[in-house]
Amino acid sequence: MKIMKTTILKILILFLISGIFSCSTPERVACTDVFVLIHLTVIDDEGHAADSVNILVYRKRDNKIYDLRDMNEPGGFLSQRGIYTVFHDGFLEQVKGKNERIVVRGEKRNARFSTEFQVGGDECHIYKISGPDTISLNPSEDGK
Repeated sequence: MKIMKTTILKILILFLISGIFSCSTPERVACTDVFVLIHLTVIDDEGHAADSVNILVYRKRDNKIYDLRDMNEPGGFLSQRGIYTVFHDGFLEQVKGKNERIVVRGEKRNARFSTEFQVGGDECHIYKISGPDTISLNPSEDGK
């Protein structure tokens, strides 16, 4: 009986020790294979999807430009419907664990827009904190 109590006590101690050590190790996060994109729909002054808009995206604090030319090529798959990529998982390392303000500017002939987004990133993906889903091109007053 005494041997059995000692064995049970040892097993309990092992469980307690393993529980303590397992709590002190960082948890592994399972990330999905989805490539996250943040989009902006651009419409003209009549409310129609605006295609072939030239898009520029940059970080507000230091004007670092995010290269999205390939994703927003005029006449490309997404831009044909007036949908433009303004940020994606390719920039995750630059926003992981923090919030960044980005500026998105668009121009088509004599119409323009400018707006801001706040984006962040976790262990796996970027995400939008704030910013519009849709924006209108506004005719320029100076005709440029």
